[in-house]
Amino acid sequence: QRWAQKREDKAKKAYIYCYDVADVQTDSLKILELLQYDQKWLEFISENRIEGREPDYDIIYDRIADNQYLEISNTLLDYKQSRISSEEAIERIRWKNTKADQYCFKSKEALDLLRNRAVIVEYKDDSGKWIKEKLGG
Repeated sequence: QRWAQKREDKAKKAYIYCYDVADVQTDSLKILELLQYDQKWLEFISENRIEGREPDYDIIYDRIADNQYLEISNTLLDYKQSRISSEEAIERIRWKNTKADQYCFKSKEALDLLRNRAVIVEYKDDSGKWIKEKLGG
């Protein structure tokens, strides 16, 4: 919601999708959890963003990187070319505002776990004020 609203130059509407996740035996899915800003997290981010590797997981649950695309790319390149340490790279790109996690549902089996609960649309009225409208749920 905040990200969409920050993009005032481009966004006139923000769509927020709210889901419930069905109970499931997770041993049937391949799940990766990276819940620390550490070397393993940095290597995973580097492999995906710089090397273009597509991980073979159904669900990835990890910490959010600070979404300044050019800064992340430059930092990861500096790290991969040994111009900065892993500690410095992590400090530059980790999410600094609050602890923030994200989920990525990558397979049909993982997506089948999602149950659509509601869609919330926020839009700007003529005066520039954000108005919230709930659809479904």
